[in-house]
Amino acid sequence: GTAFNVHHYPDEAKTLVTLAEGRVNLFSGPESLRMQAGEQGCMEKGRLEKKRVNTHLYTAWKDGRFVFKEQPLEEIMQTLARWYEADIEFADEEVRRATFSGNLRRYDDFGKIIRMLEAIQVARFEVQGNHIRVFIYKKPVEGADQPAVPVKKHRKMKSLT
Repeated sequence: GTAFNVHHYPDEAKTLVTLAEGRVNLFSGPESLRMQAGEQGCMEKGRLEKKRVNTHLYTAWKDGRFVFKEQPLEEIMQTLARWYEADIEFADEEVRRATFSGNLRRYDDFGKIIRMLEAIQVARFEVQGNHIRVFIYKKPVEGADQPAVPVKKHRKMKSLT
């Protein structure tokens, strides 16, 4: 059999096809690409490319999980915003690039996920209904007005099982 995932959203310029089992051919205009299990095809601006990937990162949603590996917070929040129907606004540009790895239950309360992200002390969130503002986490320092803490290159989230 063939098992694959298609990641395509109107607000994104590229389409990803991740092949977990079997073989498929991708076509974009005159270009074509033959894929086998463990590969991901990317279609962007009429061009096709493929690479080897960990397919679990792209198919875990069907098992009720969000799995992220060294992904920028901006991409993680975009995924979560789609699932929880939230509007995300980044108040600080630097925090967008902070990378995280984690394995989260897809059906968890969004507040629980936000609290877990805040516990890592990289980002702070203000939630008003479905609107979420994301800030760089600032640690209070005695005798100072909350100076920014540099964003670490990568943080690992605890798994929510």
